[in-house]
Amino acid sequence: MAAELSRLEIRRLGLEAKVAVLESGSDDTVAAGQGQAKLSMPESFDLQVERKRYVSTDPLIQAWTRRVVDLEVDYLVTQATEPNETAALAEQAQVLATLNQRLEERCREIRNEFDATIAYARKEQHRTSLRRARMELEEVKAYEQRLREALGQQEVQSRHVGHASLDYQRLQQDLDVDRALYHQIHRRLKHMELQMDGPQRVRIAYPAEFKEMEDGRWRLTIVVGLVGLAFGLLLAVIRGPGGSAARSA
Repeated sequence: MAAELSRLEIRRLGLEAKVAVLESGSDDTVAAGQGQAKLSMPESFDLQVERKRYVSTDPLIQAWTRRVVDLEVDYLVTQATEPNETAALAEQAQVLATLNQRLEERCREIRNEFDATIAYARKEQHRTSLRRARMELEEVKAYEQRLREALGQQEVQSRHVGHASLDYQRLQQDLDVDRALYHQIHRRLKHMELQMDGPQRVRIAYPAEFKEMEDGRWRLTIVVGLVGLAFGLLLAVIRGPGGSAARSA
């Protein structure tokens, strides 16, 4: 598609140059250019032949040509048979000269008519060429625009595909990591199941014995009471007679 776009750009540039040249050469310019070419350059052989054919097919020229031939024959006959008839010969010569002059003028008119027809045809050809060049240029521009739009859409799609490919690669990497983690956990769970289903590594050598604990709280109560009694007696002894005397004094 890019190669096609390059080809269209080259074609468009060529058409733009062609249109510019045709637009710069108006009808008058074309006619003047043809006149200058006629003076500076020899005409083509085909054009000369066509002009002669056009002149020779004119009915009046054909009639006058035959008449001139007849007069020339009569003049030669009179000149040969009656050489002394100078007046008749002079009259025939005058008629022949007049007719030749009219014939030459008619031939000039027909040649001018032919050249005018050719000039008009070339002007029409110039207009047609310019019109076709403009139409072709518009078509090429429209096609080039559509091709550029298609290339733009293709580039956008390519970028989207590239982003989608990167996203897919990331998702694929995440999936690979999750799959590896899943397999690792699955292996650990399988290993634990095998350990639970296998023989026990720790065995009980003998069962533990349990004895009832005796309640010693009543004994503690008796001891506390005896201690308190002894302490009271000791205070009484200390406060005996010596203590009373001391308070009296």
